[in-house]
Amino acid sequence: MAGDASSVAALYTDDATLDAYGAPRSHGRAAIEAGLKAEYGMRKFTLSEATPVATTVRTNTDGSEIGTYHDMFDAGGKKNHEWGRYVVGFTKGTDGKWRLTYLMAFPDSTKTDK
Repeated sequence: MAGDASSVAALYTDDATLDAYGAPRSHGRAAIEAGLKAEYGMRKFTLSEATPVATTVRTNTDGSEIGTYHDMFDAGGKKNHEWGRYVVGFTKGTDGKWRLTYLMAFPDSTKTDK
């Protein structure tokens, strides 16, 4: 909610890929951070909910998850809602921290409050 692109980008591996509907694919943490900065410059997020549907752990250091999301944000002075689905891949680094290697998200429906 703070719009801190650097902190959010730190959740990704150095070579991660972000595929968000309506935005160019971002590959690498630096590109993801730049894309997030642009996104946060256009939208002020007031709510972001993710609901996992299925999480799969393949090894001690590798897994994936699918789920749904609901974002609420202000853009152009209007309150917008977006509901959609996501899939992520994640890995555990040598530092013991889990990070995203891939994220794809796409909306199923949107609503703008009047």
